[in-house]
Amino acid sequence: MMGKISLLLDENITPQATACFEQLGYECTHIRDLDLVGITDEKVLDLAIEREACLCTCNGKDFVVQVPPNLNFRVKQHEGLFWNKHRAGWTRKANPDICNAINIYIVSNSATGFRNHIVNVKKDQGRFICTTKFPIS
Repeated sequence: MMGKISLLLDENITPQATACFEQLGYECTHIRDLDLVGITDEKVLDLAIEREACLCTCNGKDFVVQVPPNLNFRVKQHEGLFWNKHRAGWTRKANPDICNAINIYIVSNSATGFRNHIVNVKKDQGRFICTTKFPIS
């Protein structure tokens, strides 16, 4: 079993997600709470790595280029990248469902872990789900 999971929320995620994740038992920090809105995506990823936190974002493509999944080695090791691909974004209305989908993914993968995983969060048949984009199993 893994220890307590830390999450870092990118600035494009509703701040209400912090409380939702904390209620689910996660250590959670929003970029806005750190007064770091506007920092580069490189610095956001470096901060997540430094804090040993999974990164949650709506603009995953800007982070995937920093940790390309097709390399046999990784320049940057990360705790996991959750990329919300829902077209409407991570809104207050969708927030509880997105947080629950991520929670289900984390709990389901707690035995094997998800370090260096890239996880898509998307709406499928009316509900949010998480699917592993990388590594491909």
